[in-house]
Amino acid sequence: MESALLDAMEKADMTAWQRVFNTTDKYWRRYNGSDHIFVMPAPVTNFRHQSNMRGFFHYMPQLYNPLFISVELSRRFLLEYPVCGSQKNIVVPYPTVDPDFYAGLLFEKDFPLHLPLKERSKLIFY
Repeated sequence: MESALLDAMEKADMTAWQRVFNTTDKYWRRYNGSDHIFVMPAPVTNFRHQSNMRGFFHYMPQLYNPLFISVELSRRFLLEYPVCGSQKNIVVPYPTVDPDFYAGLLFEKDFPLHLPLKERSKLIFY
């Protein structure tokens, strides 16, 4: 599946798209993928998942036509590619189930942020 998406984005080759997804490429070709949305499930991952690569490599597919919804982009990447990195795509906050956050306690002026986590009413925090 990853290779079909990469071929469509980077090479405009829809052969694998039609085979893998068993559907026409009509809607992708209409706007060259600009009206499609990809959701990236985890930070610093891409379709290749190569751990030996460093730098912006993991973010590069997000420069192509589909919109990307991601939980993380590096600040340096956004400064280097301001239009594609920050205006085209959507960066969402990383999920949290911190009860202090939802109760608004973290925003109170006198909230003891210095307390160890075990002394707070914290369940889990990503």
